[in-house]
Amino acid sequence: HALARYVEKAYPGAFTFDSIIDEYLESMKKHYVTDVFPKKGAKAFLEKLRENGIKMCVATATPRENAKMALSLHGLLDYFEFVTDDTENGITKSRPEYYDIVSKRLGVLKERCVMFEDSLYAMNAAKAAGLTPFAIEERVHMGNQQLMKDIRDTARIFVKDFDEAREILFG
Repeated sequence: HALARYVEKAYPGAFTFDSIIDEYLESMKKHYVTDVFPKKGAKAFLEKLRENGIKMCVATATPRENAKMALSLHGLLDYFEFVTDDTENGITKSRPEYYDIVSKRLGVLKERCVMFEDSLYAMNAAKAAGLTPFAIEERVHMGNQQLMKDIRDTARIFVKDFDEAREILFG
């Protein structure tokens, strides 16, 4: 939102805040339809979690409707109790309180929640809230050795994909 406000002020009359946000959201929607695919082993892992009665949700910084659309497109949406994003409660994933709200809504004690995450800031906040972060490899981070070290140090487990997660958790 700050960038949209900046552009609106830098180019008076050329753009409105709403038009900038609308264009951004539309481009993100296209991105989630054409460029975003499940990580390897995701469906089999979700199925194994469901078989074991584990409640699941998606808590994302991505606009909720885009995430739901992508999950639905790949046949994954029905595995989750709900999908929430940063705008739903007015608190971002960078704050521990976000995970208080999400775990309560899911009906699971924070201490019994495991999150799969690829961003360090969210892992840190979730860990501060009492959740257990598991890191999933994200290619965009691979060139940053310090970030990868910090992610590995923060996460209880680091996996390259969900096939590896399934093997670790279920044998």
